[in-house]
Amino acid sequence: MRQLDWPTGHLRGLAGADLGLGRVALGEGDLDVAATLLDAALASFRRLGDRLFLTSCYSGLAAVAAARGDLPGAARLLGAADEQSAPVSYRTRHADTERTVAHAPDAASLAAEREQGRLDARARRV
Repeated sequence: MRQLDWPTGHLRGLAGADLGLGRVALGEGDLDVAATLLDAALASFRRLGDRLFLTSCYSGLAAVAAARGDLPGAARLLGAADEQSAPVSYRTRHADTERTVAHAPDAASLAAEREQGRLDARARRV
């Protein structure tokens, strides 16, 4: 387990490594490892209050959910990414995940899930 009392720079470096390695694992199709690393990065960036990288974490986790066939979960995570990216004017997405959610047979219900993800992220404030 990492020590959470390390200086902020160390936590930011670890979070960045987790995010980068999570994206590599996602690209290689290792969804369990990707989810673990992206969850760790999300927790660290949330602790740091870093909206820019929270957006990227949520986007990666949405891709994991979509790859697992959990389209409602993917939509909620994309909604959380939308909410985090708005104040920093930054968007990072997995285009395939966006297309999968937008063109799913139940796209209307997934739009509601995406909005719920936005609201959930807004309630957490980061």
